[in-house]
Amino acid sequence: MHRLAGDGFPTDPRPSWQMLELPHGGYAVQQADRLMVQQPGPQGGRWLSIPRQRSPMTITRSGELIATADDPARQTLVFQRWGTENFLNASAEADVQDLPVEMVREAPDGSIWCVGKGILLRWRYEAPTWTAMAGLPPPQGLDAAGRAWFADGDAVWVAHDGQFDQIPEAHGPLRFDHGDVWANTPDGFLRIHGNDRQVVTHAVAGLDRLRTVMSDARGVRWFVGAGLDGATALRSFDGTTWRTPSPALPEGYDVTMIEPDPSDGMWLTLRQRTTARWVIGRLTGNALSIVASENLPQLQMPRLPW
Repeated sequence: MHRLAGDGFPTDPRPSWQMLELPHGGYAVQQADRLMVQQPGPQGGRWLSIPRQRSPMTITRSGELIATADDPARQTLVFQRWGTENFLNASAEADVQDLPVEMVREAPDGSIWCVGKGILLRWRYEAPTWTAMAGLPPPQGLDAAGRAWFADGDAVWVAHDGQFDQIPEAHGPLRFDHGDVWANTPDGFLRIHGNDRQVVTHAVAGLDRLRTVMSDARGVRWFVGAGLDGATALRSFDGTTWRTPSPALPEGYDVTMIEPDPSDGMWLTLRQRTTARWVIGRLTGNALSIVASENLPQLQMPRLPW
C-alpha cells in the first residue's frame, strides 16, 4: 500500500470520499471542501489543492479527469476537465433543479452521466483531437447544419467536416436567424443558407450596417441597423421585396429591442436619444402602430405587453 500522506499530502482529519488514480500514476482525492490532485514529479510530485465542494470525478477511457462544478445560487452545473494546474470548463452550463451531484460515470457510448439529488444529467462527451488555428477569429455561432462560424471585422471562417474555410470578401459581425447566417461584404450583406449564398447590396436592403435580424411568425424577416443616411432604420424582407414600415420610425428614436409576437407581427421598443421617453410599437404586416409611450429612467426599459 502506498502512503499518500508521506509525500506532501496535507493531513486532514475529515474523511476523503472519493479517490481516483490518474493515467500518469498520480491521484485525485476529493475531501470535504477541496479537491487534491497529485502532479507528476520526483519524490511523488506535488499536490495541488483546489477549493471545491462535493465535486464527483471520473477518469474517461481516453484518460481525461472529468469533474462537475455547480453554482447553488444560480442552480447551474457544468462539466470540467483537468488542465495543467486547474479545472477548465468543458461543457455548456446546464440548469438543475437541485443539488448536490453524487456520482459521475462514463457510459459505454462515451457519454458522461451524473446523478444526484433530483439530478439525472447526460453530457455527450467526446475527446476529439484539436487543431490549433493561428489567427482564427472569435466564434460567433452555429447555423442550421451545425457548422461553427468565426468572424471579426476582417474575415469570416466556417468549420465543417474537420476543416476550416474562409468566406471570400466577407467580414463580421455575423447575424443568425432561423439557421441562416448574415455577413457583411464591401458592397452589402451576404446571406448564407446551407451551401447557397446571396449578396444583397446596401442600396437594395436600404441599410448601411446591420444590427439585428429576426423573423416573425409568418416568416417575414425584420432588419434593424443604420440606414443609408446613417439614422436608425427598420426594414423587412418577405423573400421577394424589401420594405420600410409605414409610417416610418419616429425621428430621433433608436430601436432597443424587437421580438416576434407569437401569433403575428413584431413588437419593438424605441427610446428617444436625448430624453428618457420610451415608445412601444407593434408591426403588423407592413404597418407600424404606437401602442404606448412613457417617461422612464434612462436605464429602465418598459415591459412588452405579453
